[in-house]
Amino acid sequence: KIIFMGKIWYTPSESLITSNFLLINKEKILEKFDLIDHENFWSNNKDNQKIEILYKKYRIIKTYLREQIIININKNFKNNFDIYGEDKSNTGVIFKKPVYNTNAIKNIYEGNICIDTGPVPGSMSLHPRSLTILESNGLLIQAKQNDSLKIWDNLNEKIIFNDIESLLAKIDLLLTDQKMFNDYLDMIYEKFKNSEYKNYETLKENLRL
Repeated sequence: KIIFMGKIWYTPSESLITSNFLLINKEKILEKFDLIDHENFWSNNKDNQKIEILYKKYRIIKTYLREQIIININKNFKNNFDIYGEDKSNTGVIFKKPVYNTNAIKNIYEGNICIDTGPVPGSMSLHPRSLTILESNGLLIQAKQNDSLKIWDNLNEKIIFNDIESLLAKIDLLLTDQKMFNDYLDMIYEKFKNSEYKNYETLKENLRL
């Protein structure tokens, strides 16, 4: 199974980012997820020099990107994709009810392909959702973040993606190649077994290592 937990709706603000702006840039950001983390993406508007306005705009477009990634995964893998959260923007995606119990969340993530588009407020690899996935023995598949190469090193090309086509292709492969799935989990364990970021004794027990 493919799992995503979180919200994909955003509060539109025509005074900050128009719907037309989002539509015009949709293909660009799907072809390069981290485009919105580059200064030149925002350099055409003098209002973007004001950090408080730029931050509000960033949150809107980051959530819009998340929405588009989830819509595309759902379009291609609808029968294998479980999405937990709320849909307040009527995307047509079928959501399961949000889950808040920690043990229940870990049971859902365990042994599955777990999608993380990164935190909406910024760009970082290790944050509550991704850490929960790791601790749950789920296979993290993540959109590229500013620190991806630093955090993931040799795993970067295996579980980190910066465009929709390569992301969909890797999901398709992982759904059918159990050995690759297991190998990636083992590599993540080796990468973080002595890490301060998570309780790898729990993961070690889950993996029966």
